[in-house]
Amino acid sequence: MKPMNLGTQPSVDARYRIMLVIWLALLSAVGIYFVVAQFEQPVEVDSAQNKMLTVILSGSGTFMVGVSFAVKQRFLGQSVERQEIALVQTGFIVAIAMCEAGALLGLVDLKVTGNRYYFVVMIIGALGILFHFPRRDHLLAATYKNRLDAGEPRK
Repeated sequence: MKPMNLGTQPSVDARYRIMLVIWLALLSAVGIYFVVAQFEQPVEVDSAQNKMLTVILSGSGTFMVGVSFAVKQRFLGQSVERQEIALVQTGFIVAIAMCEAGALLGLVDLKVTGNRYYFVVMIIGALGILFHFPRRDHLLAATYKNRLDAGEPRK
């Protein structure tokens, strides 16, 4: 049995807890954006240009949430292939940051165009973050060869 160097790489449980904290923080941030939006004064601007800008901002926000799933899958695939647990965490953070950026575009839509349906993009971003809930299985998949080499049973 080979001794494991616990000082150089955090354990799977520690990384999982870190990912949970990050997930909850970014999900809460979207909620805070919504609360901030409730205190915004409506802006008065030209509605013809606003419709196009609203479509662009809403489409971009929704697109970012959709692409976040592909980005996360790519990182997860690389983490299993290379057996690098850090790639799981990186993919997770990038994916939920993309969802949060999509939600922020909803807030930008409210501030710039005064669109009263800004919250739809924020909800899509929050749902994206909810769907990116961290899973311990992803971390275990990125370390199964290392655990087998160390003599640990596969879970």
